Amino acid sequence: MTPAEVRAILGKHRLWVQELRGGARADLSLRDLSSMNLSDISLKAAKLSGAKLCNVRLARSDLSEIDAFSADFSGADLSHANLIRADLRGANFHEARLRGAMLREADLRGGTLLDASGVQALPSVLSGADMADAVLTNVNAAGADLSGAILTQADCEGALMSGCNLQDARLSGARMNGANLRGADLSGADLSEASLCQADLAGASFSGASLRRAVLTGANLKGASLEGADYDEAALGAALVDETTITGLDEDWADKVARRLAEHQAWIDSDGREGTRCELRNADLTKMDLAGVNLSGANLAGSNLSGADLSGAELDLADLERANLTGARLKGAMLRGANLKGGDLTRADLAAAQMGRIEMRDSEGRGTGRYWPANLAAARLEGAVLAGADLSGAVLTGAELKGADLRDADLSGADLKDALLEGAQLEGARLPDRS
Repeated sequence: MTPAEVRAILGKHRLWVQELRGGARADLSLRDLSSMNLSDISLKAAKLSGAKLCNVRLARSDLSEIDAFSADFSGADLSHANLIRADLRGANFHEARLRGAMLREADLRGGTLLDASGVQALPSVLSGADMADAVLTNVNAAGADLSGAILTQADCEGALMSGCNLQDARLSGARMNGANLRGADLSGADLSEASLCQADLAGASFSGASLRRAVLTGANLKGASLEGADYDEAALGAALVDETTITGLDEDWADKVARRLAEHQAWIDSDGREGTRCELRNADLTKMDLAGVNLSGANLAGSNLSGADLSGAELDLADLERANLTGARLKGAMLRGANLKGGDLTRADLAAAQMGRIEMRDSEGRGTGRYWPANLAAARLEGAVLAGADLSGAVLTGAELKGADLRDADLSGADLKDALLEGAQLEGARLPDRS
């Protein structure tokens, strides 16, 4: 087609979109528009099925609701284009530029084509495409080829990407919360700092992938392969796993935790001159044996320690805000000055635990005469065992202590404003002066 012919069709299409006399919907099906400059135009709801658009420039153009079944956009520039609810089944976007493009609710499933040779399956191809900062919320890209694609900082929340080929894709910082990636191949992919909360990753392959500092809270990882993946500092709290997942997780993760504990001990022993403070924020430490470990001053905020054994552990001044400690064993643990604000300690065993104030010390290790209280504000302690525990001076405002065992506990000086103590056992407990 000549540029003049295309301009004439676009002119009539513009009138059609505006519902004006003389308008006609653009039908460019099977036409060759390769290398043309069509930036900043409107092709809304146009017919482009089977069109050849290789290396075409469509930056910032309105392509919403187009019918581009099996169209070839390889090498095209669609930066910041509007492709909302576009029919892109079986389309080819190999090495196309789609930075900042809007693909919300677009259909990128494979297509089927009937020709003289029979029925052909046409998978959508986005291999090597640059889709950084693109919006793919609720897109349907099941089975698409996204190998080597760039999706850094892309918004893929709620996307259907089951069975996708995402080998070596770059997804750092991508938002994929609630996305369906069942059976997807993410081997070698970069998912560092990506957010995959509540994502369905069952049966997915992460072999050799980077999940450093990724957030997978509540994700379904059953049957997923994490062998060889780097998930250092990844948040796996409340993730659903099974033996297949654990095979890739347990030994590596246990080794990493052990290394961090050793570095933390060196940090404590050298007053911070050596080693590194333990950072296990949002970490999955479910049922881990941490009895007697020194985690004083460690960052465990938001971590999952349900069922963990922390008997006799040292957690003075540790940050455990919003941590899940349901059913954890903390008998005799040191938690002086610890931050447990909003934590869940339902049915935890804190018998004889030290949860009172701690004296602050200067750089020379000398006492300052100033004390820091343990903070359990809004913490859940229903059914917890706190018999003989020291909670003197602790902040328990709004804490739930229903049915808790507080026999012989020291609560002198504690702030119990709005705390719920219904059914709590208080025999022999030393309560704060209410005068």
